[in-house]
Amino acid sequence: MARLILSLSAAVLAVLLAVPASGKEPGKLTGVVVDPSGAAIPGIQVKLTNRATAKVFITSSDAMGRFEFDDVTPGRYDLSAEARGFNPARMKVKVGTRSGSAVRVQMELAKLKEKLTVRSDSLSSPSAEDNTSAVAINESLLMDLPIKYDQPLAVPSLFMDDAAMAAGTGKPELLVDGLPADNLDVPAVSIQKISINKNPYSAEYRRPGKGRIEVTLKHHVDQKYHGTLSTVAQNSVFAARDAFATSVPPETRYLSEAEVAGPISHNIGFVLAGRYDYNDEARVVNAVTPNGPQVENFVLPQRNILLSGRLNFTHTKAGNIGVAYKYANLSGKDQGVGGFVLPEHATNYFFHQNDVRISDEKNWNGLVNKLLVGVGLWDENLDNVSNAPALAVLGAFYGGGAQAARHEQNTVVNIADVAALSAGKHTVKFGGGAEPRFVSLFNAANFGGTFTFPSLNAFVLGRPSLYTLNVGRPQISFNQYKFYAFVQDEYRLRPNLSLSYGLRRQWQSNVSHGGDFAPRLALAYSPGGSHTVVRAGVGVFYGTQPAEMATDNLLYDGVQIRKVDIADPFYPTPFPAGVVPPTVLPSVLRIAPNIRFPYLIQSNVSVERQIGGGQNFLSVDYTMIRGVGLYRERNLNAPFPGTDTRPDPSFINFIQYETSASSRSNSLEVTFRSRAIKGFNLLAQYRLARTLDNTGGFQSLPANSYNLGPEWGRANYDRRNRFNLVGTYSLFRDFRVGAVLSVSSGMPYDVTTGFDNNRDTIFTDRPSGLTRNTGNGPSFANLDLRCSKAYRLGKDQKSSRRLEVGVDAFNSLNHVNFRNYVGTMTSPFFGRAESARPGRQLQFSMKLNF
Repeated sequence: MARLILSLSAAVLAVLLAVPASGKEPGKLTGVVVDPSGAAIPGIQVKLTNRATAKVFITSSDAMGRFEFDDVTPGRYDLSAEARGFNPARMKVKVGTRSGSAVRVQMELAKLKEKLTVRSDSLSSPSAEDNTSAVAINESLLMDLPIKYDQPLAVPSLFMDDAAMAAGTGKPELLVDGLPADNLDVPAVSIQKISINKNPYSAEYRRPGKGRIEVTLKHHVDQKYHGTLSTVAQNSVFAARDAFATSVPPETRYLSEAEVAGPISHNIGFVLAGRYDYNDEARVVNAVTPNGPQVENFVLPQRNILLSGRLNFTHTKAGNIGVAYKYANLSGKDQGVGGFVLPEHATNYFFHQNDVRISDEKNWNGLVNKLLVGVGLWDENLDNVSNAPALAVLGAFYGGGAQAARHEQNTVVNIADVAALSAGKHTVKFGGGAEPRFVSLFNAANFGGTFTFPSLNAFVLGRPSLYTLNVGRPQISFNQYKFYAFVQDEYRLRPNLSLSYGLRRQWQSNVSHGGDFAPRLALAYSPGGSHTVVRAGVGVFYGTQPAEMATDNLLYDGVQIRKVDIADPFYPTPFPAGVVPPTVLPSVLRIAPNIRFPYLIQSNVSVERQIGGGQNFLSVDYTMIRGVGLYRERNLNAPFPGTDTRPDPSFINFIQYETSASSRSNSLEVTFRSRAIKGFNLLAQYRLARTLDNTGGFQSLPANSYNLGPEWGRANYDRRNRFNLVGTYSLFRDFRVGAVLSVSSGMPYDVTTGFDNNRDTIFTDRPSGLTRNTGNGPSFANLDLRCSKAYRLGKDQKSSRRLEVGVDAFNSLNHVNFRNYVGTMTSPFFGRAESARPGRQLQFSMKLNF
């Protein structure tokens, strides 16, 4: 009933916001913006000025170059359009009470001298919301770079800052067409653009620019039918051997995508897309068992189907409306195997999703309002391959069953309404949104028990240090509600000085201490009308409480599920009768009663410089990020130091989620972007950074809950030096090459004894005198390359029919990049890597545009 009421409320809200104001019958003006060849120009700002009252209306052309002004007073107007690379277009028009014939605005190409003038002025008239250090990868660049088709976010993510994601789960804020998303399960051919660090201090968003990924999908309203067919293939025949394998892993992968778009009528267009992914990926098991080293290749099969569709209605009385639908069906068998994880410890998963999104954009007398409504339903199942008790032999192997039995159903509703209004020197943006989530969860994890052994020798002797088991009722249901509101104003004080300031506030239903204000401030100044811009900004960014914390709080309360922790148990039968005696004390996990939202305080100063008269930009940025009240776990019932006595004898462990951690990050970043040569794109970035914190995430426990000082150290993701380069170049005869180079220094790892020295049943103890993350892993270097050639199909040079073939080489130099360094001192792998990233892999692709 709650879901039905919410869905009806969203529909009523959409209708109410779409109804135009009553009164005198307004006028209407429609038109199209074209270049000298008659081709449509999208994204052009069109201005309509009333000659009698000087009132100004502003809109932009859509994908087909069309624009529309609704609800304007009939009369005589001046119509103008401006864009880089074109001469300004101006004309006189008359608006009546009825829509007349469409106006045709033809933009003439500017001369070379005028082009340079326009580009040089782009920095002399700076915007506080338009930083040149932003990373934007459009559809054409995405296709020219060496990117695996199931990982379109891989390259953009290279330019993110992990410190900007510390307030929360450590994952980036993902926005798809303006609405939050848990994943990007869409065909790659449906993506129009991916942006990172766009408008870093915007009050509209929860996270800073470098902690946010914005994905824009294609919204076609074309008058011609067109489409794309593509396929990629990988096979181990063309792959190098893994660094730890004795032979090349047997991998096979075929991925096919299709997209078709076109008109249904003059103002209705459609887009249909789909993907089928056949993926037999392999991992290398590299463990040590009582029988000796176990090294083998193991295939982890996955089968994925993605379908999406969209209808676009333009120039309707309700505005421009889009209706999108997405279907995902993902499955995998024998997952999680590799490194220390043996095949018997694998899991099977199944994920099913249906998602509907509706957008409505309307212009009321210069006030542009955009309403977004999304409803997603998804089911996720995770099951064991084996139901045997789990065996965790620290630093050697993980065997037995995985003890994973999770079945979750989610219904997530996203509603966002954002309005923008330009008045003189001010551009005001305001709005808000809500995210109700309805969760039904069955989580019988560890209902078969887990034995933990501190070393391989202890396993051989049959002497585990810990046995854990969950018993009880694993079924729960709950609702979670999130809300936010914001207002922001960009004020152009002078032609060379712009100021942006805003305020954001958010709430969450299961957080009693909420409603915190998050102010944002940014400015841009170009001294003396030069090619240089100085930028500065400061802002507060609050995180949210993950749904996982709510589920743990409800499940592991000692009543719904009893967590059993037995030190030095009998093996293999800890309970002779096979049943947990009622005298065994439980462990509980709860959320601190005074918990609040963690937050970041970010400030930065940067200098941007346009080099020469072309598209060459150099920026130098210094950023400071301080994390306050970050999440972590703490055992409030650990034995007093040097004893076996616990504060509360009615429990074993009392694990609490709390916001008591902090972080500090300083980084110097140099970014260079160039389009100086036709067909050439280059983006290079070097970052020198240092990040310290005292938490490894919201589910991390300290080594000693009574002494948190040693937890302060290098963040898990801390890399001192990072260099990333992305480039593409168009060669002769439609040959194109692309490259992605990533080089960085090593990340830290924690060193532990492998024993439960303080008797708290948690194996995070460190040698005396060592602090967190004192180990240092190896450096990382990777070069991916792509070469492609396009063949035109048809005699007409302007024909859209084209066949493109390409080959990608991932880790083309076959450099060994070790990962997962082992810090457990009882492990035979101590101080060495457990696994490595894949060696060289070749991917062949073919794409047909028609």
